[in-house]
Amino acid sequence: LEASTAGAIVLLMFSTAFSTPLPCQLAFSLSRSSSASWTPVDAPDGTAARNRPRSVTRSTSTVGLPRESKI
Repeated sequence: LEASTAGAIVLLMFSTAFSTPLPCQLAFSLSRSSSASWTPVDAPDGTAARNRPRSVTRSTSTVGLPRESKI
């Protein structure tokens, strides 16, 4: 990029960033500070019990082909 083009891009980026209003958020939003998501609760009556897994199996894989060297 030329210096003038890069400068124009940066200027546009900052002007857009500063003119975009921030979202309205409560300082202590329940969705961010609640501990309910990891507090255990009893299942409703009539719900069948499930066995707990003894271990968790995780698998990872690489998707796609490796990049070719430019050397």
